[in-house]
Amino acid sequence: MENTQNRLAHCQFSSSRLDVSACPNLVQYDAFDELARSVIEILTPNVTTSLPPGWDNIHSLEQAKSWLKDRVEECTCLLVRKRESGQVIGFIFLYSEHNGAEPLTLHLGYLIAETEWGQGFASEIIQALVQWLKSLAKESQTKQDLPSIRGIIGGVESSNLASIAVLVKNGFSLCEQASTSIDEEEDLVHAADGASTQAFYQIIF
Repeated sequence: MENTQNRLAHCQFSSSRLDVSACPNLVQYDAFDELARSVIEILTPNVTTSLPPGWDNIHSLEQAKSWLKDRVEECTCLLVRKRESGQVIGFIFLYSEHNGAEPLTLHLGYLIAETEWGQGFASEIIQALVQWLKSLAKESQTKQDLPSIRGIIGGVESSNLASIAVLVKNGFSLCEQASTSIDEEEDLVHAADGASTQAFYQIIF
């Protein structure tokens, strides 16, 4: 029986300039080396400066492949590609929180390559993601075999005004702010390792 988790794992949607799809089965993926090279290009020091340990200093294909495998195992990992060239320029990470009959809450993280900053790609792809998830949430309301989707939560450093602007522009609102040690599921949108002032923004469907 198909469920929301499977739908997330096989998702595919687009914006005007970008295509998003689930990370392929890496064991059977012929272009694994090429994808690993994209990881190395994306995870530059400015991108990883406030990300968890193990997300920085990725310089070899083996390190990049290991990083990819870890992401695929722990969450729904989506590839962000430029439509015209097919180049991978980023990733979206969706962690699901689902307890029994309670609605599904997704924790969001994303990365965009430093070379692509300033072109509006982050806002564009978050907008497309929200639209796609809203359609999935609406479908889940009419099918009993699909757990309902409650919404999305994104964590961001309170000082990171650019990332906050992306979330607010796309319908997220502040739901919590605290200075605390944060776990890996909640620190993917430019959050700091260890104690940090975090702001959590959510959108409810």
